[in-house]
Amino acid sequence: MFGKKNLKQEGGSDSTNLQGQNVVINNGINYSDAKEIALDVFKSNFLELSQSAAFIAKQRAEELIDDFLKRIIDRDPLKINKIQDPDIQYAIFTAQKEYAKSGEKNLEEMLIDILIRRVEENSQSLKKIVLNESLEILPKLTNEQLDILTIVFLIHETQNNQITDRLTFKNYLEIYFSPFVEQITPNNAVYKHLEYTGCCGSFGIPDDNFANLLLNKYKGLFSNGFEKSIFEQITNGDEKYNSLIINCVNNPTLYQFNAMDEIALEKRLNELEPNNIHLSSFKSLLNESTMNIDQATKLVIELEPKLEILIKVWKESYLCTMNTTSVGIMLAIVNLKRKTGLDIDANIWIK
Repeated sequence: MFGKKNLKQEGGSDSTNLQGQNVVINNGINYSDAKEIALDVFKSNFLELSQSAAFIAKQRAEELIDDFLKRIIDRDPLKINKIQDPDIQYAIFTAQKEYAKSGEKNLEEMLIDILIRRVEENSQSLKKIVLNESLEILPKLTNEQLDILTIVFLIHETQNNQITDRLTFKNYLEIYFSPFVEQITPNNAVYKHLEYTGCCGSFGIPDDNFANLLLNKYKGLFSNGFEKSIFEQITNGDEKYNSLIINCVNNPTLYQFNAMDEIALEKRLNELEPNNIHLSSFKSLLNESTMNIDQATKLVIELEPKLEILIKVWKESYLCTMNTTSVGIMLAIVNLKRKTGLDIDANIWIK
C-alpha cells in the first residue's frame, strides 16, 4: 500500500510509528488503537445475540473497520486521529451495525465510502449532517432504489459539457445511464418508499418523457437541420454569422446551429453582435428545426437500446415525478462511483 521501499522510522517525542507501514503519526493514535476504539464502541452498543450470530456480527464489524482504516491510511494517515471524535465514532458504529446485520459487500463498500467522506469533513456543515444521515438511510434502500436515485440525480441535477456530437452523446448514455436500468420497475411502491425515506420529493407538474429531458439539455444533438438559404435570409448573407452554423449531426446535407441550446447560442451571438438583433429569429429557427418528442425518443433508443425500458417506465410510473433531496443526491453520487468508478464532487450540490 505504501510501496516496497524500506524507510528508516524515527519517531520524535509524542509520536507513534506504524511498523511495516512506513508512516509516522505525530501526537496521534495508531492503527491498532483506532481499531480497538471502533470495536469497543461496537461491542458496547450492539445488541446481545446468540453465540453464533454474535460471532458473525463481530467478524463483519471487524472486517468493515479494517477495510475502512486501510483506505483512510492510504489517503491521509493523519486522518486516523479523527477516530477519537465522538461523532465519528457514532458514524463508524452505525456503519458497523448495518454491515453486521446484512453482510452484503456492496453495502459495506458504500458505507466505507460515506465514512471516508465524513472523516474528511471538518466543519459543522450541511454536508456533515447529510453524510451522517446517509449512513442511516442507505441500509433502508434496495440496490434497485439506489439505481433509481442515480438516474433521477443525473437527469435533473447534472449536465455533461463534454458532449459535442453523436458519439460522445452515445458514450454518455452508455456510461452514465445504462448501468442503472437493469432492475428498473414500474412498481410505484418502490418510489413511495424512496419518498418515505426522505431521499426523494415530487414535482408538481412532471415531464413524463425521459427523451424530452435529454432534448432540453442537449438540443443541438436533436436537430433535424435546415437549409443554409433559410439562415442566410435572416442574416442577409452576412458571412460573419457563418461561424454560428455547422453541418447537421443527424443529416450532413443540412445545417444546424453550433450551439447545444438557446443559452449557448445567445452567448455565441453576443460575440458577433452585442445588440442581439438576430437572436429572436435564430431561436425560432433553432426550435423549428429541433426534433419532436417521437423523433427524439427514437434517436435515444437508436443510440442506446438499453434505455428503451427506462423511457417506458418513466412514462408509466411515479418515476417521472421524483426529484432527489440532499441525502438522495449523496447516495446517488456514492452509488454512481460504486458502479462506474466516476467520482463526482458532492460539494457542487452540498457544502
